[in-house]
Amino acid sequence: MNKEKKQEFTARVVNANRSELIVIMYDLIYAYMEDARNDYEKDDWEAVKVDFDHMETVIRRLVRDLNHTYKVADELYALYQFCLRQIAKSRVKKELSGMEDAKSVLDNLYVGMKGMAKEDDSTPMMRNSQQVVAGLTYGKSSLSEMQLGDNNRGFYA
Repeated sequence: MNKEKKQEFTARVVNANRSELIVIMYDLIYAYMEDARNDYEKDDWEAVKVDFDHMETVIRRLVRDLNHTYKVADELYALYQFCLRQIAKSRVKKELSGMEDAKSVLDNLYVGMKGMAKEDDSTPMMRNSQQVVAGLTYGKSSLSEMQLGDNNRGFYA
């Protein structure tokens, strides 16, 4: 993942509420899948394995964050475990079909998570962070970002 993509995800996380964080995690998985496809086309299997590691890390985080007091968590757990097995299958067979099978499952979940995030009007999880606004100023070849608010994000003594 390139530097600009990482900065984009960072800015999204800073301003996200709980539901939006889940959508961002799905977007992270999709970004790593795209990286894996690109690395696979370049015949760089070591990079593909790193991309698989990143995908698995994000999916495991989704598994850890499930609230098992709700019945849907058990169903999500099973689907996430299926995705992890499919990525492991791709790793062993050194091909991407398992990853694509995992993507088809995640695509269906993503639609639901994105709809849920649109309805969630809770406040962002990070409270003492700077607001980042893009589009107020333009550079010669790129869009510039501005940070608004208090620059002191630490603790006050």
